[in-house]
Amino acid sequence: MALIGRNQIDTATDLRHEDVDVPEWGGQVRLRELTSKERSLIEATTIGAKGQSIELRIEAFKTLREKTVVAALIDENGKRLYEDKEAAQLGLKSGQVIERLFQKVQELSGMTQAAVKDAEGNSAGTGIASSGSDSPKN
Repeated sequence: MALIGRNQIDTATDLRHEDVDVPEWGGQVRLRELTSKERSLIEATTIGAKGQSIELRIEAFKTLREKTVVAALIDENGKRLYEDKEAAQLGLKSGQVIERLFQKVQELSGMTQAAVKDAEGNSAGTGIASSGSDSPKN
């Protein structure tokens, strides 16, 4: 493979998306892979820092699914349907639906344990994929 430059990296369309049936809502939604920045922010708010109180860790996990789904829900033009501050709105929807969408976002974003194991097998021992950054699942 040939080396590429910054312009090619910056202009590459590399975020996958998938339309998911949500019969409970009467149609389909489009979910896209999280950006690296979004994934890092979600992981940072849910990973307990050394010495962090259990109360703070519980608070972070209370909205993990909603924050993740909010970041990934897009329209047909790739524009987000919700802003981060609107995650609580999804908390009022079916937990079963949100869980299903959350799992799909994790899959698209390489955040499932299976995806991490697969990446570890393809990382040629670099240790990059084995950073333990996959999100916990309940």
